[in-house]
This record gives sequence, C-alpha cells and structure tokens, in this order.
Amino acid sequence: MKVLGEDHSVTVALARAACTMDKADLWHARLALERLRRDQREAIAAAVENAAVEK
Repeated sequence: MKVLGEDHSVTVALARAACTMDKADLWHARLALERLRRDQREAIAAAVENAAVEK
C-alpha cells in the first residue's frame, strides 16, 4: 500500500497481525519485516558504493 508515495505495507501487515493475532497475518507481518530489512541493507550498500565511487 502506497500513501503519499511511501510504502506502508509493513505498517499495514503489523497492524493487521496485532489486531487479529491470526497465524497467517503474523506470518505476513514477519515476511514484510524481512523484506524491509533486506531493502534497507541494499539501500545502505548502494549508498556506500556511490560514496566510494565519488571519492
């Protein structure tokens, strides 16, 4: 789900899991967090690589 250009899928997944405590919702929330962490690692690696190229 995008709101004002920002991806809020992790927030939505966590909220749904917290409200329902359904195993499927909890599983989707965990996957969303793992994807977020992977995306953050990739973004950090790209920033470091760009900084190294600029030097």
